[in-house]
Amino acid sequence: MVLALPQRLQTERLVLRRHRRDDAPAIAEALADWEVARWLARLPIPYTLPDAVSWIRTATRNWNQATDYQFVVAETDDDRLVGHMGVRIEPGGTEGEFGYWFDRQVWGRGYASEAGHEILRFAFDELGLQRVTAVVLPDNERSARVVLKLGLTPDGYRRQRFDPIDATVDAPVYAITRRQWQDLQAG
Repeated sequence: MVLALPQRLQTERLVLRRHRRDDAPAIAEALADWEVARWLARLPIPYTLPDAVSWIRTATRNWNQATDYQFVVAETDDDRLVGHMGVRIEPGGTEGEFGYWFDRQVWGRGYASEAGHEILRFAFDELGLQRVTAVVLPDNERSARVVLKLGLTPDGYRRQRFDPIDATVDAPVYAITRRQWQDLQAG
C-alpha cells in the first residue's frame, strides 16, 4: 500500500483530517441525534462518549494497518467538526467502500458532495483503488442523491445489517471505477 499518505485533505470550505481524542464529544453529540444515526449501518444505540472514544481508537488502528481511512470533516474557518467520511479497503486491496455522516445542523449545505469528491480523489489517486462502492439504506434519498452526484451509479443490491433500526435489508449499492472517475474529472 502507499507509504506517505496525506493526513489532511482540504476543499474550499472543509478540512478532512485524522481523528483526535478531543473530537470525541462532538462525534458523540452528532451521533446521539436519531435523525443522523438511523441511516448508518454499524452504530450502537444510544451512542455515547465512550463509543466515540472507542471509535477514534479503532479508526487510528485501522489507518495504521492500512485497512480503513477515516477522516473527521471540519469547517475550514473554525475547525468545527461537522461530519465524518472515509473509505474502507475491501479484501484484495483494489476496491473500497465509501461511507459518511454529517451533523444534522449542516444538512443541505453541499458538504457531503464537497467532501465526497475529495475522498474519491484520495481513494483513486492516493490509495490507487480501482473501484469504490457505497451502500445506502433504501429510503435514504439524501445519500442516494449525494452518491449519484459524485458519479457513482446503481450496481445492484447487498443484504446489509443496519444496527440502529435493527433490520437487515436489501440495500442498493452504488459504484464508480477508477476509469469512470478519471473520465468525469477530464470532462
